[in-house]
Amino acid sequence: MLIRPADLDLDRETLIQVLLQFLTEGSSPQRYDWLYLQNPDGRAKAWVVEDGGEVAGAAAAFPRRISIHGRESSGCVLGDFCMAPRLRSVGPAIKLQRACLEAVEPRWAAIAYDFPSTSLMAVYKRLGFQEYASSVRLAKPLRADRFFGRRISSRAVAKGMSVLGNLVLRLRDLRSVSANGVAVALHVGSCSDEFTALARRESAGYGICVFRSAEYLNWRFLSHPTSRFEIWTARRKGVLAGYAVVGQHADNGTIADLFGERDPRIVRSLVAHIGPALRKRGIATLSAPMVPSHTLFRVVQSLGFQPRESAPVVVFEAGPQGGAWSEKIREQSWSLMAGDRDS
Repeated sequence: MLIRPADLDLDRETLIQVLLQFLTEGSSPQRYDWLYLQNPDGRAKAWVVEDGGEVAGAAAAFPRRISIHGRESSGCVLGDFCMAPRLRSVGPAIKLQRACLEAVEPRWAAIAYDFPSTSLMAVYKRLGFQEYASSVRLAKPLRADRFFGRRISSRAVAKGMSVLGNLVLRLRDLRSVSANGVAVALHVGSCSDEFTALARRESAGYGICVFRSAEYLNWRFLSHPTSRFEIWTARRKGVLAGYAVVGQHADNGTIADLFGERDPRIVRSLVAHIGPALRKRGIATLSAPMVPSHTLFRVVQSLGFQPRESAPVVVFEAGPQGGAWSEKIREQSWSLMAGDRDS
């Protein structure tokens, strides 16, 4: 078995096919070009596994500009880790993941994070990394149709209970009104420099987070090749004070990104508009996956969002301390959400 760095141009078709075969049905030329080549923070790094002359696995690191208490630094998020079934033992996985970790060095990415699967988390533990935190899906019900439809066999009874349940949910949300002086609207067009200016003003209050420049937001959300996102903005006297990036899949809505002034009234105003708008579209649940150390976690939870399932998160930084990696970064507060993943 040979693990080698991939040439993003020469190995383009190979990577697309190995990801399609062993990771995701969404692997396509459009996804590859968007994720690996068009990132405004830089091109990705990737590795391929060759076994018996056949490419049987891959992994990648995607650059991110990271704000560390307001100071910008280079960083990356790891992703697209996959291997052929015959190689899915701890030994080959450790070798591949170690190759990824060696890319995390100050000249390219001084700080990194990952949202690993349960099986990959076992590999991290073998490499000496512990789980930093869990990304918790906070969920708020918007409609009761799905809930009663799954639990009541009689369609007539389920429909009657859904009407009552939907009324209760709407009445409950009447308490969540937009704050005085805060104007919320659905953003039209690309993100402009005002989003970069907001990131520069507010990032320090988010501990460690991805630096949300206008270029990054346009690429990560508005140019996504397969998923559709919309941006809701909150303004005070015409000045951008915060925003939420919302995605939809079937009858589920997700707040993929939430950023701005740390005033609870900003978050409450955004949710007060997003919830009713999604409810009218038939969305049953609005989720906000985020780590508990996120600056806005408690604020979101106070708006009727309840914790559901969770998934592990790993963070680390390059440096000579503690062997290859420093533990100091684990002691910091990270603000990570679903939109901070690799894709």
